[in-house]
Amino acid sequence: MAGDSVYVRTLRKAIEIAGSSDALAQMLGVTRSHIDAWLEARIRMPTYYFLQLVDIVMNAVALPASPASRASRRSASSLTDGAKDR
Repeated sequence: MAGDSVYVRTLRKAIEIAGSSDALAQMLGVTRSHIDAWLEARIRMPTYYFLQLVDIVMNAVALPASPASRASRRSASSLTDGAKDR
């Protein structure tokens, strides 16, 4: 698994998100044999499908906010709260 390409790692994550290889195949409009061939690197995954996988993964993964953006939101919130008191 450590030597897997970014294509295979992304595919594995998308399968995890979809719940199964069959479910992902249905989402992508491909056969299960395509998914298996991509997992085993028997055929190269077309860029179109890779980008669909990236979209699936990015939409499912919530990126944690940086400390700076949290502090910025707190500052903005305190300014807004103070305006309500006026």
